[in-house]
Amino acid sequence: MFVNLGISGKSGALLGVFLTGLVMGFGSFGSDALARDITLGGHREEDQHSKTDNQFKAKLPDNAVALPRLVASVQNRETGRWQRVLVDAYLQTSDPKALGQARDHVKDIAAAAKPQLQARPAEFLESAHSGVREAKDAIRLAMEEALGHGWSGTIYIRSLAVF
Repeated sequence: MFVNLGISGKSGALLGVFLTGLVMGFGSFGSDALARDITLGGHREEDQHSKTDNQFKAKLPDNAVALPRLVASVQNRETGRWQRVLVDAYLQTSDPKALGQARDHVKDIAAAAKPQLQARPAEFLESAHSGVREAKDAIRLAMEEALGHGWSGTIYIRSLAVF
């Protein structure tokens, strides 16, 4: 099916083919089958993750509790610039009473750990071995402050990043 525009030659034939394709193309947009295949962006519910930023993917044992991610800014005393510290840690003990207290005061422990981390220089936290030790000491002092007594369990550092 070609449209006869009264223009002879190659240009007339090409213009007719173009207009015919254009008319047929607009006619197919009314089809419901093609309209269902069009996506306009956005997101789907199954693409969203239910995991929050402060939770581990791994399942912890029953005698352990995860702390929220600890974020603090520390100053490097050599260069004078400020650096960010991220600590993912969890607590483990065999005493159910102490574990229950730690679960009840998780947010208090995290809040008390931030100034404890800020009191340490970035050089110590950047070090491979002493960085983990310093982070554990900061969390242990924060736990003593939040709980009102010493912590007899173990503190594990899952990740420590200074940048």
